[in-house]
Amino acid sequence: MQAFKKNISAFVILIIIFSVSSPCPEAFGGSCASGVAVPPFLGSSSTPNLLILIDNSASMYDLAYVNESNPEGCYDDTYKSILSYAGYFEPDKWYAYSFGAERFVQITDAAAAAISASATYKSYVENDPADAADDSDAQDALIIINATPAVTVFAGKGNFLNWATASKLDIEKKILTGGKYKPAASAILMESRGCLNRRMIKKIAAKDAGGGDFYLTLGITPPSAEGFDPWEDATVYAAGSIVSDYGNFYSTAAGG
Repeated sequence: MQAFKKNISAFVILIIIFSVSSPCPEAFGGSCASGVAVPPFLGSSSTPNLLILIDNSASMYDLAYVNESNPEGCYDDTYKSILSYAGYFEPDKWYAYSFGAERFVQITDAAAAAISASATYKSYVENDPADAADDSDAQDALIIINATPAVTVFAGKGNFLNWATASKLDIEKKILTGGKYKPAASAILMESRGCLNRRMIKKIAAKDAGGGDFYLTLGITPPSAEGFDPWEDATVYAAGSIVSDYGNFYSTAAGG
């Protein structure tokens, strides 16, 4: 028993001696002078960087919102005003098409209400089948047609216009840079090829002033290639005119 106690005492003494004699690890302290301190366990490394992968394939020019049951059918009638659609237009604002400037311009709610009061057709989307009589929140497109007949006014909520016109590339560019800006027109330029370089049909139900059922059908097409007159001898061209000659393009430096 005495031997056992001696062994325990010797073991405890060895532990104490080892603890006292063992070298202490080096301590590190960070300076708060600059407000920044690097943890001591971090070694030197390269400067952090951010990698962004962007898809710029041709399919990005296709419209972002399609009929998912037939995405390549070039026909879509799935608009729901209770859903939110991203794009260049602000979803809760009204826009009217300017036939002179050939672009949409934002209008006030009061201006939209005035158009609605005399609209020939108003879009109608049944969001709540249980309350079919209430379509006030579904009037996202307004059209006025004259006696010709020809469309004289076309106005739409930004949410509807995003559904109808936004391409996948438009949404991508809006997130990254705000969009493709056209300085000459002081406007954002939309980029789309419609449906695989064909017309994309967008359809939405509408009603006339008498409550009759109709449809508003839009054809979203890719931009037409700009054409130039062919070069012809003995023809007078204005300065700055562009003409084509067997596939080559020339710009006149001076008239004559």
